[in-house]
Amino acid sequence: MDSKSFETLAVGDSFGFSGVQWAVRELNLFQDPTGYRTSEWRIESSRRGEYYIMLEQDPAQTGGPNWYLSERLPSPKLLSPEMGKDVYNQLQESFSLNKTPPAALMVNGITFLFESSSSGQANWDGESLRRTTWEYWDKTHSRNLALESWANGELLVYLARKIAPDKIYDLQRGGAKNVVSGFFGKGKPGMLEWICAIIVTLAGIVMFFMGGSQ
Repeated sequence: MDSKSFETLAVGDSFGFSGVQWAVRELNLFQDPTGYRTSEWRIESSRRGEYYIMLEQDPAQTGGPNWYLSERLPSPKLLSPEMGKDVYNQLQESFSLNKTPPAALMVNGITFLFESSSSGQANWDGESLRRTTWEYWDKTHSRNLALESWANGELLVYLARKIAPDKIYDLQRGGAKNVVSGFFGKGKPGMLEWICAIIVTLAGIVMFFMGGSQ
């Protein structure tokens, strides 16, 4: 699928990527005064859980727009390469005090170097909030670390990698209703989920009786 076609993706649509069918659940739009814009679609599947597809349009760079597949880290650990300790809580304060971003951060053993920041209004789930983002890249510039500080005090952390829109296929308008969402989440569990649940339950029963016989 070409980039222009994929830009029309809407909440409620579905598409195929990497052998998985995804449903579009939310859309977040952001723009800062310099013209830097992003569109972020929250997507779900029963096999992979929740991710984000992001379209980045940066007037300061040539060759765009760029597409990314990103994952929010629910319990982020942002390590300082110099000190080797988690600085996530300190960074929340750094955003509020407009401090200079750290030159480097380490996540999952990968070092990311600070490259740029942006700040502006983001429209998310029907609300408009101010958001400041710090962008970090690994040395190969193939993986991205994004720190998003929101006006409500939240600091969200995302890991992303570049993707090509021509890897997206089978776009279906309104097809999200046919996609099961989440592992034991909102949708109906699939066969794999039921098998895993049965195994876990049986293992628990065995451990219970083994413990009682000692």
